[in-house]
Amino acid sequence: MNWMATKQTRQGYADALVELGAEMPELVVLDADVAKATRTWDFKETFPDRFFNCGVQEQNLLSVAAGMALEGFVPFASTFGVFATCRAGDQFRNSIAYPKANVKVAVTHCGSSTGGDGASHQANEDIAIVRSFPNMTVLVPGDYEEARLATKAAARFNGPVYLRLGRDSYPVVNEIHSGFTTLRASLPVNLKGHFPGFKIWSRAQADIDRVCTIWRECLAKSGGPFLFGERSMADAMYAPVVTRFMTYDVKLEPRLKDYAGMIMALPEMQEWIEAAKAEPADIEELEVEY
Repeated sequence: MNWMATKQTRQGYADALVELGAEMPELVVLDADVAKATRTWDFKETFPDRFFNCGVQEQNLLSVAAGMALEGFVPFASTFGVFATCRAGDQFRNSIAYPKANVKVAVTHCGSSTGGDGASHQANEDIAIVRSFPNMTVLVPGDYEEARLATKAAARFNGPVYLRLGRDSYPVVNEIHSGFTTLRASLPVNLKGHFPGFKIWSRAQADIDRVCTIWRECLAKSGGPFLFGERSMADAMYAPVVTRFMTYDVKLEPRLKDYAGMIMALPEMQEWIEAAKAEPADIEELEVEY
């Protein structure tokens, strides 16, 4: 696979903070004594009067951020993902999520990308935790540029946001970037049971059309049946999404349907599907309206 460059998502976050700092005087950044690791040090160097190091006190970090939000500031509170969600879960839940405080909890070193810090610093359960909190918007950007755009979107979104970033460098796929829209902003949810009669709203269909255009251009550039000229993780992730869309009332052009069908028919994908079917189905069917 021929990637143009690799960059850290945490650096995209830091670069966006510096850009936003010049545009939003109400924006402040808080850290828990790991500013060089989270890259918020860059903001501190540029706007030292709007940077606050709360020390190794993550509960205090989120509590202070909540208080500053109530005073009209737009605080970005940064630490490692495991500390914001596991160590400071009570403050996150009760001081930020429940009152809909306009706090952006931007965390790094998520997943297993913690380097020499090891398992104690790995955040593997954090998405499950924050998704269970009320009023939360969860953003998980895939590369440097998406992290930069997600940070800007979070800053202008009124409400609590969890921005999940990694430590390592990841490929930057420029072809997929033409803006950033949160699902919460673009797709009002009205689901029942297993989605019978599920309708995609017009704005969401427009977003899907834009994404499909980008993928179609990637296929054209690759000159082959795969997005980057050979099998990639992007193909393995994209094809099931297209297949799921086809069960909804979503319009997709024939070439993309054929592409998804080809990927889903690969032996590796079929093996994965069969393995999933073999897992015990212990989830009860519920009639739920949201």
